[in-house]
Amino acid sequence: MAVNVAVNEPFLKHLNVQKTPHVIVSAEDEDFDDKFLESLRNEGFNVQYVPLKGERYMDRVHDTANRMTGINEYYSIVGFGDAAAKVLDHHTHSSPRLVAIIAYYPSFIPDPTRNSYPLNTTILVHLANGSLGIRKRPEILGIQGKPKTVKRRVARGIGLGGEMKFNFPSYKYDSPVGFAEEDLEDHDPIAAELAWSRTLRVLREAFGMKVDIEKIRDEYWEDLRTGNIEKALHLAPDAQVIYTPTLTGGVGKELERFYSQFFRPTPLDLNAKLISRTIGVDRIVDEIQLNFIHDQMIPWLLPDIPPTKQPVEIVIVSIVCIKGGQISHERVYWDQASVLLQVGLLDETNVPEKFKNLVKELPIMGSESARIARGKKEELNELIEKW
Repeated sequence: MAVNVAVNEPFLKHLNVQKTPHVIVSAEDEDFDDKFLESLRNEGFNVQYVPLKGERYMDRVHDTANRMTGINEYYSIVGFGDAAAKVLDHHTHSSPRLVAIIAYYPSFIPDPTRNSYPLNTTILVHLANGSLGIRKRPEILGIQGKPKTVKRRVARGIGLGGEMKFNFPSYKYDSPVGFAEEDLEDHDPIAAELAWSRTLRVLREAFGMKVDIEKIRDEYWEDLRTGNIEKALHLAPDAQVIYTPTLTGGVGKELERFYSQFFRPTPLDLNAKLISRTIGVDRIVDEIQLNFIHDQMIPWLLPDIPPTKQPVEIVIVSIVCIKGGQISHERVYWDQASVLLQVGLLDETNVPEKFKNLVKELPIMGSESARIARGKKEELNELIEKW
């Protein structure tokens, strides 16, 4: 087999040609959360489950890896609880075909201030509330003693993301053990989604997988814009779309009725312009400028409000999540007070009676907010009296 290598490009990079991305999932019991396994398979991974219970645990994990992989193929391990701890502890030395270990709430971890992992194996650890064992292996005159595990309270991570200051990437979630498993009572959908995005990023990077989620998002927008509702509704099962300020949208089969009866028609002169786009591993965040004349009813924006003939200019933020090549949910946000002000349904001087002695006018803005988002010069802090 001939391998073409560009100048200054590492040859080893070309030897790591992955035909099938293999993932071993492991936890304590014989059965495991089917939805988690299905989510991995929907993303294109070949998945095998290995329970911790039984003899020769690590031998069974490695035997499974050998059966799954062919020549020049690699694998990753996603472990939970005690299984995650054992996998982390066992692989501190090089395993050439193991490209990633992802550990969900391991019961213990190797000393995070001293241990590092091989460069060919990416590590990601998701930590839950509670205590965590820190396993240390003391050395005396170069001789390694028996491992000692010390329990420590899991501290909060830095910032909103919860990243820990360890020698390997780790994140703390304000949720109990079990938060990532839908079949457990302690399942936390918010923490699970955040951890899933990080897990998927590590797996795709480890296997060199590239997925064009931008195309999926833009085709969905185009289908809605042109009224091809049938094609637009090729979404994930139980997909949900929520226009948050008005709580309009739908879940699952409700979306067909919503899009066919309440989303269209749109104003004839509606103009949409993308201001910014942030692309993550499984979601896209768009900042979109909309301007139009309110010449017909728009149920998702102004439910049951007749046309006011007023011009409107706003910025909406759309967050689209994509799973298994399909849109699983979209959440859309905008400044509803600005919309009501622009169509004449809200007056900034109409202060509730009980606040009139304290407040001169409501702190809301009209189209100025949208104009400054697209780069127009506007005066700032005009609502702050002492500025």
